[in-house]
Amino acid sequence: MKVPKQPDLYDRVNTNLLYYQANYLAITVLTLIITCFFRPIFLIGLSVIIGSGVWLFRVNRSPIVVQGKVLSKQELAIGYLVASFIVCILFAGTASILALSISILMILLHSSFRKRSMKSKVNVGFMNLISGSGKSEEEPDDDGPSNGTVDEENPSPDLSSRYGGGFSSEQMLAEQQRARSQFRASMRAKYLKKG
Repeated sequence: MKVPKQPDLYDRVNTNLLYYQANYLAITVLTLIITCFFRPIFLIGLSVIIGSGVWLFRVNRSPIVVQGKVLSKQELAIGYLVASFIVCILFAGTASILALSISILMILLHSSFRKRSMKSKVNVGFMNLISGSGKSEEEPDDDGPSNGTVDEENPSPDLSSRYGGGFSSEQMLAEQQRARSQFRASMRAKYLKKG
């Protein structure tokens, strides 16, 4: 555990959220189960929330119409979250909000301060390769200047030295994408050599 530098924070949180997502789900479920012990009626509220979510997003295939307006998926999701919040307050009071706040705080602290290991970087990168997200090796890379080196511990280079301190966010994002692409390519080559 170590305090991250500002440029590394986004990559660290993103990698840890992807790599430890099952653990984070377990933490959230555990805090909700503990809340159910203190407020047994909250179990009814959770059943209503889960049941309505399954019906809205999986079972019901027809569009939802409210006062003659068809709701988009985003509007439906926002309405579902607001209704879930209200049901949590009605059935468990502030105990449910406290439980969810504690689990979110634990998740954010862990994902921010847990240093990324090479294994988590490779696994997340490998999952991105399998799922097809990110650039492939064959795609042209004309995002800007490149020195061709990739640091395995930190695939995002120090952009302030490269652009003399005056770089735009577009240049930074393009350079980070190029560096991630190079890092994934090097990890892919290393992984395929061992296999």
